[in-house]
Amino acid sequence: MKYSTHAALERRERNRADHIIDTPIREGKGTASRHGPSRVRTVRLERWEDLPELEAAWTALLERSQTHSVFQTFPWHICWWKAFRGSHELFVILAYVGSGLVGIAPMMIARRMGPIGQLRSRVCFIGSVNNASDYCDFITDPDVPGVLHALLEEMNPGANGFHRIDLSHFPGHSPNKAGILEYFENRDARITVEYQADAPVRILGDSQADQKAANKSSLKRHTRYFEKSGDLRFHQCGNEHEILEYLDTFFDQHKARRARTDSPSQFLDPAQQLFYRELVTEA
Repeated sequence: MKYSTHAALERRERNRADHIIDTPIREGKGTASRHGPSRVRTVRLERWEDLPELEAAWTALLERSQTHSVFQTFPWHICWWKAFRGSHELFVILAYVGSGLVGIAPMMIARRMGPIGQLRSRVCFIGSVNNASDYCDFITDPDVPGVLHALLEEMNPGANGFHRIDLSHFPGHSPNKAGILEYFENRDARITVEYQADAPVRILGDSQADQKAANKSSLKRHTRYFEKSGDLRFHQCGNEHEILEYLDTFFDQHKARRARTDSPSQFLDPAQQLFYRELVTEA
């Protein structure tokens, strides 16, 4: 479901009990204060190489946040950028209290030519433009009031040279949803927010649930099909090198199977193959 606005984002979607508080601010000593006002400052990251130690701080913040998924991890963003950056411009915004990282807006600026030859640009989540990421979200420290507000303030369309903010693939269950709606309600900004349907999840390690999944009739049907065709065996790759050896076979099988459908394989694109190779190496 999509919500699009010029001045307000669906007032009925607001949750007034969970609004953004922008506290008057003072510098901390390097970590976010858990009990008092904090000075939140923002920095725009234009190249990943500018902060070579960013991964450790990013991972620590993600573990504290309420939006933790593989699509918010540092390696996922690095791999996507290596494979698909093209003409896109990095627009990652980092929020700090003192020297402590308390917020991340993992964004980029995507540009394209309009119908009359005019260059149009929009800011959007890394990983959203080609549907690589199921969920895209801001990463914030829940103990630091005002951090989401600070990130959004830095995304001022007029000041940063783009025409629209596109929050596609934003999860409707995100704890940041109410704050985003609150922030943009009275601002003259062109915003598109696309709430994604909740994706099914299986948490491995629950023996009863694992057994139930293994006994699904559709899974058994496919298993019997392959058993009739030969000796069916399963093997779990144990390291990066072994996984990489299987990727070319996997790509070829996927392309052959999709060739019989109306939807060609994504792996016809060399960039998609590069993305998966980078994920194996980085993640």
